[in-house]
Formats: sequence, structure tokens, C-alpha cells
Amino acid sequence: MIFNINKKNFGKKLTAIIVVLLINNFLYSQNADSIRKKIQLNSEKFKYMLETIFDNYVDSVDLDKISEQSFKTLLNSLDKNSYYFNKEQLYNRQITAQGYEVGVGIDIRVIDQNVFVYSVVEKSPADLKGIKPYDKILEIDSTNLQGKDFGYILTLLKGEKNSSVKLKIEKAFSGELQEINLIRDDVPVSSINVSLILPNTKIIYISSRNFSKISHSEFRKIIEKYKKQKIKGIIFDLRDNPGGYLDQVSAIIDDLLDSGKTIWYTNARNDAYKQKLLTSGGGICETTPLIIIMNKKSASACELFAGVVQDYDRGFVIGQRSFGKGSIQLLWNMIDSTGFQVSVAEYFTPLGRKIDIKNIDSITIDPTAKLNLDDTTFSKINEIVNQVGIGSKLPVYHSSHGRTLLGGGGIFPDFTMEEEHYTLLTSILLQRNIIFEYVYEYLSTNKNLIEKQYQLNADKFINDFDVTDKMLFNLKNISYKKNIWNEEMFLTDKEKIKYFVKAEIARIIFGSNAYYSILITNDKWIQKAIEIFPESTIIYK
Repeated sequence: MIFNINKKNFGKKLTAIIVVLLINNFLYSQNADSIRKKIQLNSEKFKYMLETIFDNYVDSVDLDKISEQSFKTLLNSLDKNSYYFNKEQLYNRQITAQGYEVGVGIDIRVIDQNVFVYSVVEKSPADLKGIKPYDKILEIDSTNLQGKDFGYILTLLKGEKNSSVKLKIEKAFSGELQEINLIRDDVPVSSINVSLILPNTKIIYISSRNFSKISHSEFRKIIEKYKKQKIKGIIFDLRDNPGGYLDQVSAIIDDLLDSGKTIWYTNARNDAYKQKLLTSGGGICETTPLIIIMNKKSASACELFAGVVQDYDRGFVIGQRSFGKGSIQLLWNMIDSTGFQVSVAEYFTPLGRKIDIKNIDSITIDPTAKLNLDDTTFSKINEIVNQVGIGSKLPVYHSSHGRTLLGGGGIFPDFTMEEEHYTLLTSILLQRNIIFEYVYEYLSTNKNLIEKQYQLNADKFINDFDVTDKMLFNLKNISYKKNIWNEEMFLTDKEKIKYFVKAEIARIIFGSNAYYSILITNDKWIQKAIEIFPESTIIYK
């Protein structure tokens, strides 16, 4: 702003400005003092209540427990995304966010009071010492694990970095006993749980469980790994992804767009949190066709990701309307290793679409949308709204190439998908590790035969191996002995159960990529994404 100064009146104007500033500062000071007094008063009230409760309550009182509940209630009264973390919760949050944890690098399952290794993190202490899935852990530091609680076993595995732990192992399928000394170390916790080339395509499939501090570097490594294979596109599967670090998803978006484009902007009461982020250019995938898969549990940073892809016509979003968490939280640590996070800003997509959803009773489309939409497009949007089944007027936006997009909170997909459901039987077979147990029994007698037949050729196994009725009968026997079976549910889900068994066999013999390749082949959402890829390529051109 430029001022045109009249010297004659300048002195009077300057005096007036100073007086106004002094008055404003005085009022601000008075207001600040008033706020501090309120905080002090309420702090004293809380302290007095705790003391009185402790001295007078009819029963014994856990001060930590009731204080923690008070803190949770306080923060929850602000909004659904502001909350308190106790020590364990804060530790787990930090582990998820930082991308590594201290440990030995194994995931375990407890079956009939026996402890089995389910998976081993690549290049972890356990991996470097040759521990494999299905190995049975008999002892940890001479403590027999038979019948021990899952949580207790985890505490035995945990410890300080560079500390040692001794495991007594019964090797899978051979029964050989080994004692293995491990040194606990930093173990990577990948935010990307699957990355592979989809069978019979040139499309990279990336499934992300959250956005941690290492997500962007993980993404770049994946692109670097596959760049020589003349990739035709990328599918980002963000189902059940709760979000994470905004700077990490922003860096990934920056790799997908050319320079000077708005990624997001924020609105906040405190000016310090009002920001706008632009792309820098030089991204490694600026023209690669994209598809985003998301569901109603996809939240926060991944919603922004999907919104940007839609706004700039970089690709399609398929699935369900997302969760609707469009706010930024900052975390404050406290001296006793607890902490709390508070919402400080809301963010918006480049077109200005608001992601955050408040409590909404009903949704309808803004009537003015009909003026700018043909009947086909209007019917399509109306169908989406009806499927969502909730309501208030939804604003309508238009993408870079004129496609109609809905605002009003969350991200509406371009193609809607119905959630695929399993019967209760299938869910229990998975949750209680009965398929895991059956495959262990099956491979105890068939592992060498399969390895000889398929010569470690995963593609041949995926295409040719069939789970027979005899195999399913043996699975049924294991489950039946646990009083778990329902023939009607089995017949309903028979094909699904077969590919879960096949995938588990593939995981043990060929690795996780073979496991996911089988599951992906039977995933209707991913198959839909592959089907519409040609259209995704067209809209960006």
C-alpha cells in the first residue's frame, strides 16, 4: 500500500495514529489480562476439585485417570480432531509418524497358545539373522511363551536401541531348534505397504496406510525402481488411510504437477497459520495418468491429494465419499511425555473446495447447478448424492477442463463403488488366523513340492495354482474343531476363501508382492481403476 503524505496535516495525522495505536494496545492488554485471569481462575477451580475429590470421595480415586478423562473431554468439546494423548498413545503416534521404531522387526500371531512369526521387516535385525514367517518363538530371554498374553509378549520384544534379546526358535517346516541373539535397532515402518506393477499392465499400484515423515522419499524410490519399464500410469490406493503429514503429501503432489499451481491454501483465526502452497515444477511424474482409490475412512491429507487430482484433471477418483477431515492439527508435548493436539486451520483444494465436514443432517444439490449441467451429468451427481444419503446444499465447481465437481465437505468420487462385504465366517477365518494355521499345516507337507513344481516362478503360480476342494475340506476340519463353521456362509464366500488361502501360500513361498497380486486380481475396486485408465489418460490432455 502507498501513502500520499500532505506535510501540512502530517503532524496531526501522526498524532491521531499514535493515539489510536495506544488505545488499541491498551484494549488488547486489558483483554489479554482478562483472558489470563480466566485461565488462572479455571486452573485453580480444577485444582480445588481434584483436591476435594481426593480427600472426600467415598471410594479410592485414581487422580491420573480422572484428570486424563477431563483433558479428553476438554479437547473433544472443541472439535472431533482435537484430543489428548496419554504416554502410550503419544508414543505410538510418534512411531507411526516418524517412519521407524526400535525393535527387532517381526510381527507375531498367537495361535493355540503358540507364538508364530507372521512377517519380518526387510533388513531388520530379525531378517539379517534369518528369521522367517511361520517360525515358532518358544522363548524370549529364557521366558517360556506357552500360554502367554499377546501384550506381554510384545513387552518382552521391546527394549532400548542397541540392547540385546535372545530368542529360542523352532524353524518352520523343519523343526530345527535355534537360539538367536538380536540387537534391537531402528526398524523402518513403511507408510507404503504395497508397491508393484499390476499383472498384465504397465500400471504402478501403490497402497498407502498413512503419510509419515518418509512417505515422499518412499514414493520417489518406487518411481525410480520402475521408471525403466515405460510406465503407463499410477494407481494410489488410499482406502482406510487416515492422513498424516501434510508436507509429505504436498511433496508427492508437487511431483505430479507442473510449476506455479496452487496445491492448497488455509484459513485460520491466527494469521500465523494462514498459508498457501504452490508447486515448484520439475516433478518426476508431471504427465503420468493417475487414479485415486478412496473410501469413507480416507481422511485428511489423502482427501486433499484426491481433491487436487480432480481440480486439475490429473485423473479420476473412484470409491466412496471420503471422511471429511480438512483441518490441520498441531501437537504440543508436555513434561510427563503426554501431549495434545489442537485444530489450528482449515485447508481447501485449489478450486476452493472445503474438505472439512461438520455435523450435517441432509444434503441436496444447489439448484443453480442445473443451469450449467446437461441432464446426464446432473443425473450422475444426483446419483452420488443419493448414495451418500446425507444432506444441505452442495456447491458445484468446475475443474481445469470444465468437469463438474462437488464441494460441501469430503471428496466425492468420479465413479462410486459399493463396499465389498464378506460373510461373518470369512471374517473370523481371517481375524482368528485360521487360514494362517491351515496354510502352515498344508506347507508342512507340500512346500517342497510347490517349490519344485513352480521353480520360484510367482507368475506361474498365480496363473496356474488352484485351491482344491480337498484343501478346503481340510481347512473346514481345522475350523470345525474350534466350533467355527457355517456351511451356508462358506458356500457364499467359497471363491473368496480360496483366494485368501492361495494368497497366503504365495506370501510364504514367493513373498508379499505375490500375495498382494492375488488379492488385487480379485479386488473389484482395483479392477475398475484398471478399466477406466484410458479415460483418465484422455481428461488430462
